[in-house]
Order: sequence, then structure tokens, then C-alpha cells
Amino acid sequence: MKKSLLAVMTLLLMGCASEKTTIMSFNIRDAHKDDGTNSWQFRRDACVDMLNRLQPDVFGMQEVVDESDAYISEHLPQYQHVVQGRTPGVWSDESCPLYWRTDKYDLVQSRTFWLSETPNVQSKGWDAKYERIATYILLRSKKTGHEMIVFNTHLDHKGAIARQESLRQIADTLRALSGDTMALFVMGDMNVEPEDSALIPMYDYMHWSQAEAKKTTQEKTFTGFRHNPDKDKIIDFIFYRNAKAEKFEVIKDTTSVPFLSDHRPIQVLFTVK
Repeated sequence: MKKSLLAVMTLLLMGCASEKTTIMSFNIRDAHKDDGTNSWQFRRDACVDMLNRLQPDVFGMQEVVDESDAYISEHLPQYQHVVQGRTPGVWSDESCPLYWRTDKYDLVQSRTFWLSETPNVQSKGWDAKYERIATYILLRSKKTGHEMIVFNTHLDHKGAIARQESLRQIADTLRALSGDTMALFVMGDMNVEPEDSALIPMYDYMHWSQAEAKKTTQEKTFTGFRHNPDKDKIIDFIFYRNAKAEKFEVIKDTTSVPFLSDHRPIQVLFTVK
């Protein structure tokens, strides 16, 4: 009887507990033939150094190929991850992996989420039947027992209709998965600015972490890759629901390696109940 009572009290305490968690998102951007010394081979150690220094609890990357995924996994053994590629047979083998600290979370479920069919939308020269994918994970805290869902996606820079449909489907899926009670996070490179109408489905359902850091609208998260002024915009997002954003920061490159990512990583400290 005493053991049963103790177990019940433990569950109640876990249910009331809250904890801090850091969520980080960045577009790692694989090397292109015209990148020169900015190739992945020159940036990979700087990437690992950044992650080891910051030690985010959960982080997602976009534009990841096998080589970079394998290197990150080998050099960050404190993390477990899931990685799925894009639609089989489509032009690119990029993926959107999610990593989490194994000392803090257990994986309950993971899935590749195929986004809305948009057969009339052209995207970078191919028929974007599926605009992009999202990877999601359901994690359980080892400390509190609470669960949270994290999505990671990379939407294309063309096709506003496709983006809006994709984000609406993500929001609808979150509603179905969580019953509006679980801590929810959606991160990624949306390839749009905050006022873009394609983001309405997410704004209607979730908060946007950058709203707590208005100054970033001047600071910009983009590093200015190839000094293209047209790309100098905020394009990385972390949306959240049923959590409280405590601190938002743009991670600036402190190494001598230029353009560590396609645009500066962002990290948000949350309180999750």
C-alpha cells in the first residue's frame, strides 16, 4: 500500500513539474561546386564545435546529406537522431534530421510526414507533388515524464500555395496528435519572411519564438551567403505551443570559418510544463 501511494505521489509530482529545454534550428547547407573553401569539409568541425559548445537539448538541421549526417553522428555521441530523406526518386536526397540528448529524453515515436500534394505548383524546375517533408519525433522527458512533439521541416523558396497547404497540414496533424495539451514545437527553414501569408496556418495555432525578440528584425538571421542582398531575411523559425519562451538568441559564428550555416542558427530556451 505504501509503495502504491508513493508511486501515485511520484506521478503527481512529475505531472506538476516543469523543466527547461533548449530547441535549436539551423540550415547546414551542403557544399556546392562554386563554394570553394566554404565547402562542408571546411565547415564540419566548426559545426561540431558550435554544437558541443551550446549543447542544445533538441536540434534540427535542414539540407542534410549522408556525409554531413554521418559526421555529426560520429562526433556527437551524446545525441540520438532520426533522419529521413525527401520523396523517393525526387531530385534531392536532402533530409531534415532531429537530434535529442539521450540523457534527457527517450524516443517514443518518429515519422516522416509527407506534406500536402500540390500538383500545380512548380518548384525549382520539378513538379512539387510533395512540396517538402517534415520529420517529427515524440519525446518523453526522463525527469518529468512529460511528452513533447518536435517537427523539423524545410519548405521550398517558391510556391506560396504549397507552403500554406504544408503548414496547414502540419498544424492539423499537431492538433490530432496532441489533443492541444502537449508541448509542441515546429522548427525549420520556411524560406519566407514573418509577414508572408503562407505562415497564417501556423500563426493561427502556434506562437512564433521571434516575437519575443523584435530586435532580430534588424539584426537578421541570414549571414549573407555569397553576399546576396535578396536573401538577407529572417528565414528560420521555431513555433511553439503549450510552452513558454524564456530566451531567444541568434547564434553568431565565432570561428574563422565563413558561413557556418546557410543562415545563422537560432536557439530558444523554453519552460515546458
